[in-house]
Amino acid sequence: APYDPVEVDRGARVQPPSAQHWFGTDQNGMDIFSRVLYGARIDLSVALSAALLAVFIGVPIGALAGYLGGWFDDIFLRLTESVQAFPTLLLGMAVLAALGSSLINLVLVIAFVNIPVYIKLTRSAVLPLRDSDYVHAARCAGNSTMAIIRRHILPNVYGVILAQFSINCAWAIQILAALSFIGLGVRVPEPEWGAMIKVGADYIVFGQWWV
Repeated sequence: APYDPVEVDRGARVQPPSAQHWFGTDQNGMDIFSRVLYGARIDLSVALSAALLAVFIGVPIGALAGYLGGWFDDIFLRLTESVQAFPTLLLGMAVLAALGSSLINLVLVIAFVNIPVYIKLTRSAVLPLRDSDYVHAARCAGNSTMAIIRRHILPNVYGVILAQFSINCAWAIQILAALSFIGLGVRVPEPEWGAMIKVGADYIVFGQWWV
């Protein structure tokens, strides 16, 4: 980045895009282009961390629920439906209001709302596989439940999980930006896209659209 993203320059406040400041400057004279670049680091790191945490928790539970069925499947299916019944932003706002706003809490909140997605997705992918011939053969060979799931079932659902993972990363960025926009995410002056949009929205009516 050409400038420090949190460097204040009072003499360059709200300047339009130019050769010196490609995206212009904000109300504190900070270079917006540099802040956009640094904001990507925060948004992508939070999104990837939250999506990975959701995968590591949701996929094993979904695989067990789909493979075992019965009461185990019913319990987790009802739990996931209960979590998904709440609007995502409303749930995130409630948790962050209780725990406080920090990057760790943001990762945990975004992961929490994504875990049910992976539980239901993995469960749906495992259900048609649990009665396949190679799974029956693995049972007859004396493999444990966890070994069958790890060696014979999960490798056949990785493609679906990977596709959902890329979608969830984009969704996680949207959730983070929305929470920051309403003041519950990353706080100014830290460069984060949602918080930057929130600040810049106030300047549109004055014709300073670049902010």
